[in-house]
Amino acid sequence: MLAAIFLVLFASLTVSAAWFVGSGKWAAVRRSSRTVLHGKINTAVELSSPKVVNNLEIKAGEKCVVCRCWKSGKFPLCDGTHVKHNEENGDNVGPAIVAVKKE
Repeated sequence: MLAAIFLVLFASLTVSAAWFVGSGKWAAVRRSSRTVLHGKINTAVELSSPKVVNNLEIKAGEKCVVCRCWKSGKFPLCDGTHVKHNEENGDNVGPAIVAVKKE
């Protein structure tokens, strides 16, 4: 795949590289020890919608495990797919756990 490398000078004066992939997406920009992703994150959920919004009702005393990797087959709920993603990509993403205390 043809890729062009662009050097980017950040305000912190650290030089990083960004890879522009032939499909028109930015792969990543590396800055210090953090990688900032650019381009599309959501590649599967409600792609025809201009914005993906989900409302979840949680009763007192219950908890909900919410997906943050956009790869769950039960989106917006987590199904553990992030574990495979983390192993394959060296990432550390996990779910958000939302709990409501009993009244």
